[in-house]
Amino acid sequence: MPASPCVGIIDFGRADLRPAVSDFARLAVQQFTTDPALEPAFFAGYGSDPRDPAAWHRIQLREAINTTVWAHQVGDKPFEAQGHRMLAAALRE
Repeated sequence: MPASPCVGIIDFGRADLRPAVSDFARLAVQQFTTDPALEPAFFAGYGSDPRDPAAWHRIQLREAINTTVWAHQVGDKPFEAQGHRMLAAALRE
């Protein structure tokens, strides 16, 4: 019998009423970078891509800065390092 697909909840600790694009910013630097097929598969199931190209860069920068600062404040070195990687990637674009 084939294995069932895995369903999970992402960032449940950050659950809030906010634009979906803020969650896509995190997906873009975590899950979507591990396997190039994940992003198109996600949007095939989700529907249209809500990211506004004009705003996407600002959103990536904001998420990177927020991640880095928050992780530094709570002493989470691995997550702070991720924030620095997010910032470097956003600045390369």
